[in-house]
Amino acid sequence: MTKKNYLSILFGLLIGVSGCGTNDPEAPEIPLTPEQQLVENCRLVKAAAEQFAALNDGHYPIDNTDLTPDSLTLIDLLPGGQLLDNPYSGLRTSPVNGGANSPGDVGYIGQRCDATIGSYAITGVGETAGDRIITIRMTCGGELVEWNNDYTPKLDDLIVENCFIVQAAVEAYMAGNNGVIPPDRTTPNLEGNTLIDLLPNGEYLVNPVTRNATEPSRDGSPHSIGEISYSELKEYDWDLDDYVVVGYYIIGRGVRRNFTVTDRQQWLLYKERKVVENCLLVRDAVEAFAAANNGVYPAITWDELPSGESVIDLLPDGRLLLNPFWGFRDSPVNGAAAASGQVGYTATDRNGDGACDGYTIDGLGINFYDELYVIVHPPE
Repeated sequence: MTKKNYLSILFGLLIGVSGCGTNDPEAPEIPLTPEQQLVENCRLVKAAAEQFAALNDGHYPIDNTDLTPDSLTLIDLLPGGQLLDNPYSGLRTSPVNGGANSPGDVGYIGQRCDATIGSYAITGVGETAGDRIITIRMTCGGELVEWNNDYTPKLDDLIVENCFIVQAAVEAYMAGNNGVIPPDRTTPNLEGNTLIDLLPNGEYLVNPVTRNATEPSRDGSPHSIGEISYSELKEYDWDLDDYVVVGYYIIGRGVRRNFTVTDRQQWLLYKERKVVENCLLVRDAVEAFAAANNGVYPAITWDELPSGESVIDLLPDGRLLLNPFWGFRDSPVNGAAAASGQVGYTATDRNGDGACDGYTIDGLGINFYDELYVIVHPPE
């Protein structure tokens, strides 16, 4: 038999097999297992988040209530424009806001990157509460990461995952405490549970750097890579003349930056944008000072022009700027900023002639260990 005849016969057999298949009854679809459906739900939420960003100038949703310019939510962009079926309960529950914790739930939360929502994390819980069998993360560097048993997460992935686990415990605490936020890690709620009691197995989380079960280990801001902090989010109430609790925030210290999770994401973004605005106002005042001083910048903010005006006088209303986090006027300070919401001014004399020819202006967000915004002039 020639090669040509052999190929002709083989091709004919393939057509015959195909033809026979079309005459058979359609093979029934094999239903997905609950775990497979959970993974599929996570990927559906991911697709909706990407579609949201495409409609929202590249910004991902903060949560499932955030809106595109056309008033579409993450849920509107899911199949049928509705919540997804929980594969264990059969109820439409996903995505929930924040880290998922209940069996079959998918959790979604947008993450800040340079004061914008530029990343997200999607988590899926298996049959056992708190057992996250899949996590899909878009990092601030634009890297899409999906991990389960077949993937070894990077260090920052594990730190962010710890943040979400702490958040799920905070939400569980509030659910058993009439919605009241835990004041710290060790105060029990009305059901007798502390924040730590509500973590998986009632134990501190493993710090991925030290390998010790210590997290969350701090209030305020974490000091070392791998640490997680938990704190109440407070704002000054001028009517009460006191600070009031308006939410909570969780910070994980990563390799290159810190990750913040809060129930007041919009509030936090607004405050941090105000910090950026304050940095720009200080820059404008410093430049106005130099324009009236033969190009020489002030050594400190209280230096005066021949006309008697200082940098503070050149700010709006001729006074210090309002710290958006604490409600009092404290900016700019001389030197680097040292408190949440504060803006600092540092003059530089690069050529050593005794005249200030440059400056650095920095502003701090809610986490006072990392600079939120920095202006260096001249640019380095």
